[in-house]
Amino acid sequence: MQRTCILILLVTVIIGCSSTRKAKETVTERENIREIYVNDITVNNITNSDFHISRADIEINDKNGKSFVMASLKYRKDGTYLLSVRTRSGIEMLRLYFTTDTLMANDRIKRRFYTASNAYLQKKYGISFSLIPLIFGDIVSSSEANQIIKCSGRVNIDRVKQNEIKYIAECGYGKIRKAEIEGSTGAGKIVMEYAEYVRDNEYVYPSRIRMKDKDETTVINFDIRRIAFEGTGLIKFVPGANYERVILK
Repeated sequence: MQRTCILILLVTVIIGCSSTRKAKETVTERENIREIYVNDITVNNITNSDFHISRADIEINDKNGKSFVMASLKYRKDGTYLLSVRTRSGIEMLRLYFTTDTLMANDRIKRRFYTASNAYLQKKYGISFSLIPLIFGDIVSSSEANQIIKCSGRVNIDRVKQNEIKYIAECGYGKIRKAEIEGSTGAGKIVMEYAEYVRDNEYVYPSRIRMKDKDETTVINFDIRRIAFEGTGLIKFVPGANYERVILK
């Protein structure tokens, strides 16, 4: 159950909102590229900018069957996220706020307000907060910018915080095609797969993303429907009025 919850949490962090649909085009892959520098991928990270991603449909498959949720998110490039998870009928279930040092959440169903440091993810689930951009298809690397990644399907291994990450590059798009995250607490492996890359002006991102655990007991698929690369000021979070306060440690 905990494993499923953290997978759902990490996936829904990327689902966002915007009021307008941006013109998009499918990216044509560049051919005959044999290698790419780490910096050529990191400059394409969409988390380098503020953005909203409008409606994405999330399908969750686990031992309890199949379920669907929607969500919305505001993201700022200082590492701040504000997420709202909703049922398909539009009822908000969860509002979640992340910064580089804080995690807060309003559980609308149980009327609870949760708070923790973002180190809670690493301690509890073996997943560092700094890995969240991987969900967008962004590379999170501790390697030198001029390190070369081969375009032959070869796996490049990196270590970020206490997590080992294995990348396969999609060099034609200047992105990554697959990432495997090994948790630091024996929590197992999370596999991210990216497809159908789309260009929105100077930004490129995968519009279809799949997340699964090693044994595929939990598989989460979602489509990014809309995205707007713009900011609308500071993100604010308001704890639920008269909610039970729960400190996560």
